Amino acid sequence: MTVVLASGEIVDIRRGEYVSSDDGVIVIGARSIKAPTYERPNVRKNASGYFNATPLDAIDLFIGSEGTLGVITEIELSLLDRPEGFFSGIAFFEQEVDLLAFVDEIRRHSLASRECRQAADTPTIDATLIEYFDANALKFIAEKFPETPDAAGAIFFEQETTANTEDTLFEQWNDLLEKHNADLERSWFTTNEQDREKMRAFRHALPLAANERYSRSGFRKISTDMAVPVEMFRSLLKLYEEQCGPSGIDHVIFGHIGDCHLHLNLFPKDSGENERARHIYGRCIAHAIMLGGCISAEHGIVKLKRKYLAAMMGERYLNEMAEIKRAFDPKGILGRGNMFDESYL
Repeated sequence: MTVVLASGEIVDIRRGEYVSSDDGVIVIGARSIKAPTYERPNVRKNASGYFNATPLDAIDLFIGSEGTLGVITEIELSLLDRPEGFFSGIAFFEQEVDLLAFVDEIRRHSLASRECRQAADTPTIDATLIEYFDANALKFIAEKFPETPDAAGAIFFEQETTANTEDTLFEQWNDLLEKHNADLERSWFTTNEQDREKMRAFRHALPLAANERYSRSGFRKISTDMAVPVEMFRSLLKLYEEQCGPSGIDHVIFGHIGDCHLHLNLFPKDSGENERARHIYGRCIAHAIMLGGCISAEHGIVKLKRKYLAAMMGERYLNEMAEIKRAFDPKGILGRGNMFDESYL
């Protein structure tokens, strides 16, 4: 990537060129940057604070820095090969316990090491996405897709296939769906590009409809973006359900269940519900932190979530982030107030 720093200096950073030494220092030109000492939460998605690893590559430090370290003007990417084929499905379930067991087993297969799968030389379940819709979300989507059945929840999944693997994989998926009591008669499956696009439209109809609902109500929707470790996921989902059910506030729960990262959207209709929704959001944040998760998995921190980042990371680690920012932006002119309060600078 090409980055313009606050001084106007242009820096080209290629992966592997600027990597921290054994004592955690990255040297870029005349700058010596001390890598943070904090450990990142053990989650699959995390957009909370500056990236860290041992060793730390400078390119990863800039990715997700939200414009606080420099202005990225050019990025060179490598692309994945287009898959030869695919199998997509939206499976509906009458019982949440069956749905969650289904997801657990897909996740176990999909997160297994690629070396083990290659050694076995046998195609196996390896989902490229696993998306969740709760019962409220399905009712919401039914406004635009009236063919949506009533169900406790649904899972949208996809897997890449080839001519040599598709028969074996179809059989494995069918066995897994039957094992976990999916409603096969009312579920939807396809290997057709046109039908897959309809399924993806179904998936994306929910956030669009949610935004429309919010714009009509006069109150902002309140949406979570937390992710937690795999073994803690059910605890977070249980909290979402326990907090929202008795609240009486319209809500949906949906999103990236394969990554233990769901979005709870609350739709307050008046000032009383708005206040209760904000309290629910705060309790969800606190619970995610307690479970070892992150407060923002994909949408970043900017200014709105910086107090929650402070709760997650603490003063010591925010000071380490501020030290990195001062190395690149000593006058603090970039992304002012983003991620952490300017008092840290």
